[in-house]
Amino acid sequence: TQPSPKASGNPVRVAIVDGHAACRMGLTMQLAKTRSASVVWTSATAEEAFGKLSKERPELLIVEIHLNGQDGLEFIKNLKPLYPDLKVLVHSSLSEDFYAARCLQAGAMGFLHKADPMGHLVPAMEKILGGEVFLSTRATNKAIQSLTQNPLRTANGTGKDLSGKQLTDRELEIIILMARGDSCQDTAEKLHISPRTVQVLSLIHIS
Repeated sequence: TQPSPKASGNPVRVAIVDGHAACRMGLTMQLAKTRSASVVWTSATAEEAFGKLSKERPELLIVEIHLNGQDGLEFIKNLKPLYPDLKVLVHSSLSEDFYAARCLQAGAMGFLHKADPMGHLVPAMEKILGGEVFLSTRATNKAIQSLTQNPLRTANGTGKDLSGKQLTDRELEIIILMARGDSCQDTAEKLHISPRTVQVLSLIHIS
């Protein structure tokens, strides 16, 4: 059996990084109900989170991928060299099939989709705090295949085969936003980059 988050007798110190206030509040309320975890701080951006981490370090960090400014994948990659022992659970509305393996490669120890029941949150925390990886069965199969073969599949809904093209995480985010119908200008504003950069990368990888 996995150790409970409260096995030490003290609530697990958790921090949340999510751009949506409702999500931060929902997670905080859910964890308060369990009495096994205490949310020490929350943050809307990666930049804000780095400042708070320097003052108070949690045992577990819950991170959304899609953030304004530096995205969650970049944040995790930059975080791990500075805080190698900090355990990270990604809690995101983005596709687990597409992102779970990338999150593990970045340094996270688990991926929980926001559409999954909140009842999965504590088991996910228990596994990660016990030193194990947490993924859904479906995501586990996808992640193993991706990590062993490293294929790059179709970006959500574009219908384009991206196999063999080495996309950066930023390029991937551009493709997904545009596949959802965002214009170059909308995508540029969301990612805080120039519309020209979006246009060039989308022409290279989507056209």
